[in-house]
Amino acid sequence: MNPGTRPFAFGISALLILASQAAFAGDTAVTASNRGPGGGTGGGTGTGCTYAYSIQKIGPSRVKAGEEFKYHVFVKNIGTCRLHHIDIADWLPRGFEMESAYPSTSNPVTRDGNRKLTWEHVELSPGRVFDISIKGHAEHRKHPYTMVNTACAYSSRVGTRICDSVSTFVYPEHDAASVEASEMEEAEAVSAPAAE
Repeated sequence: MNPGTRPFAFGISALLILASQAAFAGDTAVTASNRGPGGGTGGGTGTGCTYAYSIQKIGPSRVKAGEEFKYHVFVKNIGTCRLHHIDIADWLPRGFEMESAYPSTSNPVTRDGNRKLTWEHVELSPGRVFDISIKGHAEHRKHPYTMVNTACAYSSRVGTRICDSVSTFVYPEHDAASVEASEMEEAEAVSAPAAE
C-alpha cells in the first residue's frame, strides 16, 4: 500500500462520464473514466472493467495571515480496475508558506512564481483513495489577497488529466475586525427588505 492510501469510507453518487462532476465527501470532485476491453476504448484486465478516477482539492475559503491551515488532495479510484502509475501534481500558490506535506514528496520546483509538488507512480485498487495533506500558512501582506491552489492527476490508462482548485481569501491580521464588520454589513444588506 502507498503512503497516504486508505479505504474510502464515504460514497459517490454520480454517473461516471468523462469530465463529469461527482458527489465526493459533501463537495464536488472532477472525474474521468475509460472502459476496458469488452466495453469500449482503453486498457483493462480483459474482463471489461472500468478505469476511472476522481480528484478533489479542499482548503479553507478564508484565513488570517500567519494562521496555520491545511490543503488536502483526494485522488480516488472510482472504477473497477486497478490503476497504476497515476501522477499527481499540486501547484502551491504565491503567498502560501509550506511547512510540510504528507506523504512526503520531491522538493518544490519553482516555475512562474509557483511551487510544484509531485507524487509519481501512485497505484490505487478500486475504491482506494490517495490522501495528500499540505500544511502551511499564508504570508503577511499589507492588504487582503486571494490564493488559488490547484492539483491535477493523470493516468495513462484513462488518458485524461483532471484538475481541481480551491480559492482562499487571506486577510491581514490587523484587519480581522474590519473584515468581520464588512461581513455583518453584507449579511444585513442581503436580509434587509427592499424599500418600496
